[in-house]
Amino acid sequence: LVKISQEVLHIHQTYLVLSSRSGESDRQLATVKQKNSFLPYKFKIDSIYGRYDLEGLDIAAHSFTLTRNGQIAAIVSKRFFSASDTYGVEIYNGEDHAFVLA
Repeated sequence: LVKISQEVLHIHQTYLVLSSRSGESDRQLATVKQKNSFLPYKFKIDSIYGRYDLEGLDIAAHSFTLTRNGQIAAIVSKRFFSASDTYGVEIYNGEDHAFVLA
């Protein structure tokens, strides 16, 4: 449903989120850029759905919040005591699930 492409010639990490849905292939849904911060897990997302902020809640990247216009859109948290890296995602307010997961 969604493709992610990294832009390589930028000072900060930059990604493009593109649609893979039938009839709108390669339509740009968002640009994701790392914020100027000493913490590596802060990103701003300019999308067709509005402006989002993605922020890590801990230094080890085990939990994140995704907010849109100051409202929580999703919470991501790592499941401990599992055999692999497993994350739970709680999506709020009727957000586009494929977009939020990307």
